[in-house]
Amino acid sequence: MIITRRKARRVNVLMEYEFSELFDIKELQSLMESFTIATEFSTAILDLEGKILTSAGWSDVCTKFHRIHPITSKRCTESDTVLAAQLNRGEHYNIYKCKNGLIDVAVPIIIEGTHMGNLFIGQILFEVPNVKYFKKQAKEFGFNESFYLEALNKMPVFTEEKIKQTMEFLLKLAKMIGNLGLAKKQQLERNKQISDLLEIEETLNQELVQEKEKLERLTEELQKSNKELDDFAYIASHDLREPLRGINNYSDFLLEDYADKLDNEGKSMLMTVSKLTHRLDQFIDSLLFFSRLGRTSTDQKAVSIKDIIDDAINSLELSIRERPTVITVNENLPVVNCDPFRTTEVFKNLIGNALKYNNKPERHIEVGCLFTESNEPFFYVKDNGIGIEEKHFDNVFMIFKRLHPRDKYGGGTGAGLTIAKKCVTLQRGKIWIESKLNEGTTFYFTVTEGTFS
Repeated sequence: MIITRRKARRVNVLMEYEFSELFDIKELQSLMESFTIATEFSTAILDLEGKILTSAGWSDVCTKFHRIHPITSKRCTESDTVLAAQLNRGEHYNIYKCKNGLIDVAVPIIIEGTHMGNLFIGQILFEVPNVKYFKKQAKEFGFNESFYLEALNKMPVFTEEKIKQTMEFLLKLAKMIGNLGLAKKQQLERNKQISDLLEIEETLNQELVQEKEKLERLTEELQKSNKELDDFAYIASHDLREPLRGINNYSDFLLEDYADKLDNEGKSMLMTVSKLTHRLDQFIDSLLFFSRLGRTSTDQKAVSIKDIIDDAINSLELSIRERPTVITVNENLPVVNCDPFRTTEVFKNLIGNALKYNNKPERHIEVGCLFTESNEPFFYVKDNGIGIEEKHFDNVFMIFKRLHPRDKYGGGTGAGLTIAKKCVTLQRGKIWIESKLNEGTTFYFTVTEGTFS
């Protein structure tokens, strides 16, 4: 058997794996020992670096003589070089007679088209050894002739035909070994993928925990800020009301008690003061109502949406009678879990808006309910009014924001849609708009989180 430690140049590299990583070397050693016992062939498996991975049944001729002397050892290296070179060129196997007079056979071990190592059988003879040749070799290299010939006589003799017949088995064996390596490679790749995924999962979990903590801090800060804002709005509105009433009352007293002493310009100024204080009082009412919405807890319970819509429409009776109006309420409205007070406020403000911002001879308003694919309800108020430009869809929900002159369309504070949105948000719902200018607007909203996606 000829063994080399020469570093073989790889034609293909199978990922980053070494031969020894893809096989259970102990199992291969046991397999090759069984093969040697059954066939009397000496065997070895080497990787492409020349590293001996398994060895079985090596003869004394090789281990005690040829591999000991530097010249015969060099011949072994030369023989192995020839074998490896021919296998690298794509040979299925190679039979070679080394310069020390013995026969070696090598079969490549291939994994996914990549040459990963070699399976050797060797230290055999095709005929009864030429004693004269080996005596000469013993004398030339200083071997003990008696021991050398004794070791030589123990070596098996096989016909070349027998070796060729054995090659069919060896090729299948090498293929089987390659398949074992392929299975191990695939397992290693799966393990690496799982390890990478677990590492990614761990990283994501850590990031998720950090983001969750960050979100909790921000939520806490936002809740604190909102509470402070609500408290400020409530206190400021309450404290403003008393002096405002005083200004309004004094204006009325002056107009009533000193009218004969005031010229027309003075009377006009006092009337303007009274009008402005009245308008500011409306703003304060809206601000107080808005702040109270956030100061009270949500009262969730099962209620009939039809009853809520009826209450909202009844509260707007005077506005409805001002002009011809047709309000259609869809049938089969559901019972939902919501805050009845806040939900009524939503419908009241949306229907009130539909009544106010309408320049048609006859106002048409439709109120109803639709359902998502998952059978969750969302509600709508549709009108044939003046419509809203898309660029203003967000602006209309800003408090005291008006898109028209103050006295147009009946005036008002501009807080109605802000209140409607807050009533929806406090119930973890959503509100959105569809509208075409001069054709009408539809407001949609939900009153439970996740009703509409």
